[in-house]
Amino acid sequence: MKQPYPIYFLLILSSFSCVFEGSDKDTSIPIDMAKIDSLFEAGDFIASKDIVHGNISFAIDLFKQIQTPTNNLIYSPYSVSTAFGMLYGGALAETADQMQEVLHFPSKNTKAFHQSFGVVNEAILNASKGSITLNSANKIWFKDGFKAKAGFTEMTRAFYRSNIGYYKNPKNGSKEINDWVSSRTEEKIKDIITPSDLEGSLLVLTNAIYFHGNWEEQFKPKNTQQDTFWSSKKPILTDFMNRKSEIKIGNFESVDVCVLDYKGGTTSMMLVLPNEDVPLEKVIAQLSTASYLDWCTKYRITEVNIQVPKWKITPPSIELPTPLKEMGLKLPFEETSANFGNIAPELYVSNVMHKAMIEVNEEGAEAAASTVVVLSSRSALEVLSININRPFLYFIKDNATESILFMGQIIDPSESQ
Repeated sequence: MKQPYPIYFLLILSSFSCVFEGSDKDTSIPIDMAKIDSLFEAGDFIASKDIVHGNISFAIDLFKQIQTPTNNLIYSPYSVSTAFGMLYGGALAETADQMQEVLHFPSKNTKAFHQSFGVVNEAILNASKGSITLNSANKIWFKDGFKAKAGFTEMTRAFYRSNIGYYKNPKNGSKEINDWVSSRTEEKIKDIITPSDLEGSLLVLTNAIYFHGNWEEQFKPKNTQQDTFWSSKKPILTDFMNRKSEIKIGNFESVDVCVLDYKGGTTSMMLVLPNEDVPLEKVIAQLSTASYLDWCTKYRITEVNIQVPKWKITPPSIELPTPLKEMGLKLPFEETSANFGNIAPELYVSNVMHKAMIEVNEEGAEAAASTVVVLSSRSALEVLSININRPFLYFIKDNATESILFMGQIIDPSESQ
């Protein structure tokens, strides 16, 4: 009989090979840099590392706000940060200052910031083409009759690969946006927004992201067996994948780390197992940018017998205004105080929705997510055996930059949501 050791793990899929299929960038219309220069100060050069580390810090902060000890979770901090990067371009004064602080943006709202953000995104999307698929697309939607400052729309086109769409009313708009998100996520993310979410809206910022990757050494289906997953709720009989192979492992003060490669060797899944007496919530409480980056870089190669559960989850959409406000991001949501003067007067954020899914099986992993930001007017070493059989965290990250693209936790792998 297997002992119910309190073993948890963190998994990270890394360094994606990517394609730009699905991008809405319209290369037939040249970017008018003069319009951008008229709206944004040039600013100082910002290293890509500073953008990435800021996004990692925000990813961890937001995860701690939206996770609970009893529920599975999947979300894409990359998607949220990208959508808010575009929104940041529209913010001024205290609204911009508050966004900079909470989102850990390493610079004021300048042209240099958005250029650096774009460089990071381009690096992620250009990494090791041919092995892994990663598509990310942005689009701004205007209600008919609404006009934003030209410098703002040119900035999003230039640095976020965004295009502009239009909608007539909430019913039409929700359909247009949902259809666009579905098409950019291989139909994995559907119905993220409803007509009621667009009541009084003038502008919607959207990001959609899709990932698919196969293991370098796939798990054989014939070796998949049912075993006990020791959930915090109750023992659960679930399907576990099994294989023996050389993998990267690392040992830290309170956790052990295992890394599984994806096809082409440019991506990996990292499993972080706390010591037997360390609960998942303690790992989450201590999770930081420094510990995350430490786990990404320190390991050795050895042969391991590894057992990993299969899972597939598509939780409901997450409304982000409340957790973001609890993190200190309040001004953008205040009807009387928000300042998005770089877009147009009288705007405030009326809602932020996020939806994601992930499936991990013998072949590899598939994940997708979308973020929708709605703006309204004020009036609107030795051979080891590792049994991954307890609740765990997971990240999907770009290996070259360590950017977190997806993040979540599994409490019960047998539940679909």
